[in-house]
Amino acid sequence: MIDRISGVIVDLEKDKSLYPKDWVIPGGTVVSAALDFARTTARHAERRVAALKNLSPEILRYLNRLSDFCWVLARYSEKKS
Repeated sequence: MIDRISGVIVDLEKDKSLYPKDWVIPGGTVVSAALDFARTTARHAERRVAALKNLSPEILRYLNRLSDFCWVLARYSEKKS
């Protein structure tokens, strides 16, 4: 699952115009707002899981890539709208 998300991120990141020149303002569109919120939720989950002991590090890797994926998708959706 981590590799699949990472692959999609790499494909989307080939479009360098997704990276804004200035700060990103969350919620530029309804879709990007939902994705920005999903990213925040994934980051929160990542911090909570990191505080637990004896869990697979793959869970943290997945949550980290999931939040990156949400960010890239939010920028992609803003570009397409």
